[in-house]
Amino acid sequence: MVSLFNYPAGEFQKILLRLTVPVRHVCFDKSGRNLAVAADDNVIRLVNVALAQAVMVRGHTDSVRPLP
Repeated sequence: MVSLFNYPAGEFQKILLRLTVPVRHVCFDKSGRNLAVAADDNVIRLVNVALAQAVMVRGHTDSVRPLP
């Protein structure tokens, strides 16, 4: 599950995404309006934070991981 909390108070705002596999990495774009979510199913999800709607990017043949 990917949830949104406000900063710095840390108060819960909403659930952005539910998954059945572990989430490995998340990254906001510079505007903070979109969030990329990489998980163990080889799919990247691009989430519109305001709408909590995701577009799935498929085609990876291995786990999606951040650069070291």
